[in-house]
Amino acid sequence: MKNKLLLRILLPITLMLFIAIFPFTSQAFDNSTGFLDAVSQDSIRGWAWDSANPEQAIDVHIYIYEVGNPQPLTVIPVRASQYRSDLADAGMGDGKHGFSYIIDWNSLPKCTVYQIETYSITSAGNYRLENTHLYSSEYTIVSSLGSYKATAYCPCTRCTWGTGLTCTGAVPQANHTISVDTSKIPLGTKLLINGIIYTAEDRGGGIKGNHVDIYFNTHQEALNYGRKSVQVYIVE
Repeated sequence: MKNKLLLRILLPITLMLFIAIFPFTSQAFDNSTGFLDAVSQDSIRGWAWDSANPEQAIDVHIYIYEVGNPQPLTVIPVRASQYRSDLADAGMGDGKHGFSYIIDWNSLPKCTVYQIETYSITSAGNYRLENTHLYSSEYTIVSSLGSYKATAYCPCTRCTWGTGLTCTGAVPQANHTISVDTSKIPLGTKLLINGIIYTAEDRGGGIKGNHVDIYFNTHQEALNYGRKSVQVYIVE
């Protein structure tokens, strides 16, 4: 009985202390939201909105990377202030929260594939907008296969049967040949991994599921590569 009475006294006090230390709020820490809609051969488009300041346009920074390189090639500041009826219809202030940047890809260092990310810049901090796009003037990004385990092999007898040829009869080449699980990736498929386009032209007994094996010219290079987690894209 005493224990129940003590619990009835202490519980409200504990709850009051908890609320004082960790106040509840319906407002999220990050009021900003947005989306990178599209990247094309001549423009980058999206929107950004701060619900704490619904009528105010905010700045957006466009980060452009070479796929596989964490250092951006350039950072482009834009203002999300263009009117869009879809944003107004969704209740996002006055609807003037779109952005569109005309880009000349030839002005950037030449890359096989570019990766584009966008961030809203607010007084509360910088927040990444939803969606990431890849762009290439040479290839079309067909789909993302997600995260794969990547290992490495070479033409030595420790890594292969030593025939010097892939299962398709091709002569393997570094930065080109990759071994795959053919039940998931058909032979001949072109794969983008860390900015390099590989062709699936080999398979191995130990390559199962989300696992690819990248060809190198020497055993030491294969050892140096080791084992990594990579994002894999199908291109054509």
